[in-house]
Amino acid sequence: MLLAAAGAAFSLDVYPSVAGDYSVNFPSTPKEEVRTTPTYRIVSHAINVDNVIYIVAHGDFQVPPPPELELDANIDNYVKELHATVASRGTLAFARGDRPLLAKQFTYEGDRLSGKGIVVVDGKSSYLAAATALKPYSREAAVNAFLGSFALPPAK
Repeated sequence: MLLAAAGAAFSLDVYPSVAGDYSVNFPSTPKEEVRTTPTYRIVSHAINVDNVIYIVAHGDFQVPPPPELELDANIDNYVKELHATVASRGTLAFARGDRPLLAKQFTYEGDRLSGKGIVVVDGKSSYLAAATALKPYSREAAVNAFLGSFALPPAK
């Protein structure tokens, strides 16, 4: 699992996403990208620091996606984009406040990278948080700190 003690690897304050209603500790200010279609809107925040690529993507859909299918599709599509393979995936206890949500954690490997991620579905919204270390560097503490900082605050 993610190491809470690894949080000391980051020195910046929590990055709050107003649009996605999540927070995460990026090591510095991420770049935002927005993609909109008639059926969904995806906002992603990403940055490459010290041979680690950090990303959080948040999607809002017109119609709620089937949660289990959405979780696996997010994992498979993200890892495919990286030209990597899924090494493991499993359910993850995750909540918005005290409300449990469907979530999975996963790891992936490629010739030039390795990483970990979390996917969560909350009604019409889907979230992906991932950190990818570029080989040959080992950045497990930074990867774990980033993923351990990802949170969905209670609904307002």
